[in-house]
Amino acid sequence: MLILALEELFAGGGVEVLERLYDSLNSISIVGMPQFSPLERILLRQSDRKDIFAERFHRDPADDPQAHFDDEFADPSASTGMPGSIQNQAGPSAVVPRKKAPRDTHFFETEGRFQNITLPFKIPMTAFVEDIGDVSRG
Repeated sequence: MLILALEELFAGGGVEVLERLYDSLNSISIVGMPQFSPLERILLRQSDRKDIFAERFHRDPADDPQAHFDDEFADPSASTGMPGSIQNQAGPSAVVPRKKAPRDTHFFETEGRFQNITLPFKIPMTAFVEDIGDVSRG
């Protein structure tokens, strides 16, 4: 997505290209992405099995008590469609994540759109906030 935006920016685009990139990145749907505890992330990171925690990817959000708890304390403007809400910012370029079984549970597969092109995304499920890159030297 970044490469497409850079190509358009160098071809004569301006700030509006960056605005569209920002909107496209923020409209990537993470509905259905499981939230793992630190211990589950470590277990997932150390495992070579591609189906570990697969049941967490198929969970219905209505059956998740944590999702209900999060909804109770969420920003009220996020669900009302008021200006500035998450629902309004997603716009027509929001894409629903794939519903099929994950090929590798180390990644959450979803899609995003930029310039009317649908691009696949794989979000790593084993990353920690402290991770900087592929290799970090201490």
